[in-house]
Amino acid sequence: MNIDTIIKGCIQEDRLAQQSLFDLNYQVMMRVALFYCKNQIDAENVVIESFMYVYKNISTFKGESKFQTWMRKIVVNKSITLYKNNIKRNEREISIDQYPYINEISSDFNIIGQLEAQFILHLIQNLPDSERLVFNLHFTEGYNHKEIGEILNIPESTSRWHYSKARYKLQNQLKSSNLQKHYK
Repeated sequence: MNIDTIIKGCIQEDRLAQQSLFDLNYQVMMRVALFYCKNQIDAENVVIESFMYVYKNISTFKGESKFQTWMRKIVVNKSITLYKNNIKRNEREISIDQYPYINEISSDFNIIGQLEAQFILHLIQNLPDSERLVFNLHFTEGYNHKEIGEILNIPESTSRWHYSKARYKLQNQLKSSNLQKHYK
C-alpha cells in the first residue's frame, strides 16, 4: 500500500489505513520527538498526540511536501507546546536510561556510530530546556532566529544567545569526552 492510498484511507477513517500510517511513521516521529523531549514518556505522548491530530486533520494535507515532512512539523510543534506547558508546571526530569529508540537514530550507523549518536543525543537532552529547543529548531529544523523568536515568544537576540550557549556547551562536552579521538 503506497502513502497516497494510506492517506485516502485515513481520510475515510479506515482503521487499517490508520494503522499502516502509524506503522510507517512511528519510529521516525519518535526519533524527532526524542530530540525535543527530555524523556521517553514525553516523547511518546507527543507522538501519540501528533498521530491523533494527523488522523483528525489529514484532509488538510495538500501534498505540497512529503507527508513525513508535514507530520514532522506537527511533532515539533507538539513538542514545543509540551515544553511551554511544562514551563508553567516546572516538571522536567532527565532519564537517559529509558530510551529504547535511541539505537534507531539511523539504521546506517555502525555500533560506534550508534554509541556516538546516543552520547550526542544525551548531551542535547541535558541542555537547559530553552537552549535545547533553540538549538534543535535552528540546527535540526533550519528555522532562523527570527522565526524561533516568534515560535517561542522570545526576542531574536535571545534565540541567538541560547543557540550560542548550546553550541558552546556541546563543543566543550565533546572535546572533553572520549569521542574526541574520532573527530581529529
